[in-house]
Amino acid sequence: KRLPPDEVYRMLCWACRLFGHTPMAGRLAIEDAHPVGNVQVEQRDGVAIDRISAGVAEGPFRLEILTQGRFQTHLRLRNFELWQVGLLAIALRDLGSAWAPLGFATSRGLGRVSLRYDALTISYPGRFTTEDRFHTRLYGLKRCLMDEQIAGQYGLIDEEPLALPTDGCTLVDGWGRLGVTYSGHKPVLAVLKSTVTAWKQLVESQAKRG
Repeated sequence: KRLPPDEVYRMLCWACRLFGHTPMAGRLAIEDAHPVGNVQVEQRDGVAIDRISAGVAEGPFRLEILTQGRFQTHLRLRNFELWQVGLLAIALRDLGSAWAPLGFATSRGLGRVSLRYDALTISYPGRFTTEDRFHTRLYGLKRCLMDEQIAGQYGLIDEEPLALPTDGCTLVDGWGRLGVTYSGHKPVLAVLKSTVTAWKQLVESQAKRG
């Protein structure tokens, strides 16, 4: 028997509610990262070690290693709760600080990357004027839903809106939908930092519940 989406969502852990799981797609979509400009590649020889016998399990083989280059991608977060933005900010922090390397042979020092943010755009469906202050505050999904029953069925968190930084932002009109865009690494980073509070509050509330 297939469970309804709201029951599936409530059964998922916090990470799966953001990044997705087999029965339900995540709120976050990440495009393929494509190289910008030239990249530097070199060849390295290696072997795979058997963890039991400590002998050679496979090899020797040759690896193609990317040692320097820039890649560009786009992330889209839809229908988000504020704690999900905070959790994503923490994940990006760890990735950009080389605390969470990517891919193969991370124990050999591979997979370390740094992040630089170009722009961040925030917009909400049905918001066409500045009177509702959606351009100065970040709202979670529950505050945007008109149906409280649906919010309760999915177990959405009741979160207070977060004040958005004012530096580096401009109002944009996306075909009638009002939004705000932050341009440059520092303004985007400031927005991400401001959302970590929502993730912290969720963790603390869960810890009190045991």
